[in-house]
Amino acid sequence: MDRVYRRLALVGLLALISVIGGLFLEGSLTTAPSRPFGHTVPGHLVGWLALVATLAVLAYSWTKRVPRLRRWQPTAFKLHMVGGVLAPVMVLVHSGIHLHALAPILATLAMLAVSLSGVIGKAVHFFAVRRLREERKDLATIGLAPEEIEERLESLAAAAETFRVWQFLHAPVTVIFLAALGAHVAGALYFGGP
Repeated sequence: MDRVYRRLALVGLLALISVIGGLFLEGSLTTAPSRPFGHTVPGHLVGWLALVATLAVLAYSWTKRVPRLRRWQPTAFKLHMVGGVLAPVMVLVHSGIHLHALAPILATLAMLAVSLSGVIGKAVHFFAVRRLREERKDLATIGLAPEEIEERLESLAAAAETFRVWQFLHAPVTVIFLAALGAHVAGALYFGGP
């Protein structure tokens, strides 16, 4: 198994452990089946913290679109990745697998789709760019002319462009997630909590 597949397997394993850990923690914090952890005051607090982490993830999008904020883009991207992992785990601790209302179910499913597409997109982009750099270095080492190197790298560059297709998927799923999240928060505030 080469390094790419080992690394993908590791990311998948860590994601699975995070999901199972979040659900296990929620299950252990639930004191009665009729009152899941997410319906308690501490459960609501975890939900609000997950909302804050989710909104912090959006800072990266703002830094890409607002010219004055571009200098913060590297920091915002790190926040985007950390929040993109922590927020879903907090959501799972907040919600568990309780299927009691449509809005939270849709929000959780859309959140999992956004998170999964984010992890996959980051991995695809990282590996494509890394492979492109390594191949360029190898071809330069054997003495090929720069034009010939670029010609040979065209197919790898096309693979790197696959990342653009992923972005086309990740952004709309994020909008669906935010709409479902807004419906969940509005419903929770309207119908009241603990």
